[in-house]
Amino acid sequence: MEYCRFCGAMMNPLASACPKCGMKQQEYSVAAESPKDTLLTKLRRYKELLGETEELKRLIRPQSEFPMYESSDYKKRSLMKFFWPFMVGGIGSYIVITVITILIAINNVYTRGSYALSSSQYAATQREMADTVYGGIFAGLIVCLGIILIGLKIARSKRDEFNKNADYMNMQKTEKFREGQKNQKMIDIYQEDINEMYKYEQLVPKGYRTIPQIDRIIELIDADQAATVEEACAMMGAGLPEA
Repeated sequence: MEYCRFCGAMMNPLASACPKCGMKQQEYSVAAESPKDTLLTKLRRYKELLGETEELKRLIRPQSEFPMYESSDYKKRSLMKFFWPFMVGGIGSYIVITVITILIAINNVYTRGSYALSSSQYAATQREMADTVYGGIFAGLIVCLGIILIGLKIARSKRDEFNKNADYMNMQKTEKFREGQKNQKMIDIYQEDINEMYKYEQLVPKGYRTIPQIDRIIELIDADQAATVEEACAMMGAGLPEA
């Protein structure tokens, strides 16, 4: 990371001129920098760091609020997950209806079997038993098919709704994770700024380490009304606060 030797602004190490003040770094390095210019550069940089750290402090949140890893914890579900109860219910209904029909047919034959039946009556009884069984099988198939078709529609609706919610929750977690990455970058920048501020904060007494006061100090020194920070602080208040 490079800083302008004139105004202290951050700049690209490969840049030949400062994007903020326009000073060409190569030309400026040739000229001898006066103590006043050096002091003003440091004060401006210190003011910039103060402003940046205050803004970062306002934006930074505890990193514990964000997920540590980017993952899809909310898994999608297949159609069968919602459809199988209807399939079991349809097949079960078919079996129950068929069994009941067969039992009814057998009971009818058994009841009539207690009487002497002619050959024609016996044949009619057999046909009636077959019709009853076939009718029961057909009714069971209709009920089974109806349950399965209705269940398929309901299962699709539930699957789509569940997967839509899963996609939304995963998207929310991904966004949260990315916010956490940005938050961590701000934390890193904040720590770098704090470390750099240690180089400059001893220039200014504790009671004057605010942006408006540093602005005033820069103004006084730049206008040659004060030669040092101490003189500027003395002009700003009734005496110099303890360092």
